[in-house]
Amino acid sequence: MFSIIIPLYNKEQYVSKTLESVFAQTFQQYEIIIVDDGSTDKSVEVVKGFTDPRMRLISQKNQGVSAARNRGISEALFNYIAFLDADDWWEPAYLEEMKHLADKYPECTMYGAAYKVVRNRKTFFECAEVPEGVVDDYFKMRVKYPVTWTSATVVKREAFNIVGGFPVGMIAGEDGYMWCKIADKYKVALTPKVLATYNMIHTGASLRAGKLDSCSESWYDFYKEGDFYRNEFIAGKAIHAAIRYAIGLHKIKSREVEKLYSYTVLSKRRWRLLYFLNRTPAIGIALFEKIHFFYLKLKN
Repeated sequence: MFSIIIPLYNKEQYVSKTLESVFAQTFQQYEIIIVDDGSTDKSVEVVKGFTDPRMRLISQKNQGVSAARNRGISEALFNYIAFLDADDWWEPAYLEEMKHLADKYPECTMYGAAYKVVRNRKTFFECAEVPEGVVDDYFKMRVKYPVTWTSATVVKREAFNIVGGFPVGMIAGEDGYMWCKIADKYKVALTPKVLATYNMIHTGASLRAGKLDSCSESWYDFYKEGDFYRNEFIAGKAIHAAIRYAIGLHKIKSREVEKLYSYTVLSKRRWRLLYFLNRTPAIGIALFEKIHFFYLKLKN
């Protein structure tokens, strides 16, 4: 029934808990496809300590999380693809509840659940106030709520044959981009039941600082004239990435984003920050980057 895709890269500290949460599921009809993306720690050794015959371990050279997820999808045998990052975990009823959601709303292609976020030893709940059912306007919903977070999202396998895979080379937000591609063509159903945990203790944000996306995909792919919420959502995502470009002194690309999304209303403060960074000399950028890194460290 479910093909569970777990991309793995240097998560030896967490992957046991992740796998244990899968084996503890009340619904047991699944396969697990773990794609090791060139880990350099003992992650693979930890995984090999589990012997469940439903689990497959695939190894590839490091290509990034999008390539790992795409490889997992290509190897999947079942109708529903469930995604789980190697440092997150599920509640025991996750797959059972997602099956109920899929059975109740068969006209949909993507299904999402509410989830917990663990950060700085604190726990936050996301999307628990979202009503159950089919989403009327996905982009409007995304402006208000962070729905369809990766480790709480299930997608019908055939959708990937139409929309393609995750954008290889997108440094951050590649999963959100994928969900937008699906929601742009198919219906989405949500449940407010809190069924997964997002572990933000290790985010890897510092590793992405200043890096430029190398993919051909762009958030502007979703722009639609006159669609306020859609255009505001993609503006927020694009400006967030462009601030990273500006910090890395990729000013041609960051200025391009600044121009494209000058229309934004809801992300105007961040747009102004981008505008400022695009006109700040390298020495000022270096100072901003140090302050920003310190802020992220405190936040996480």
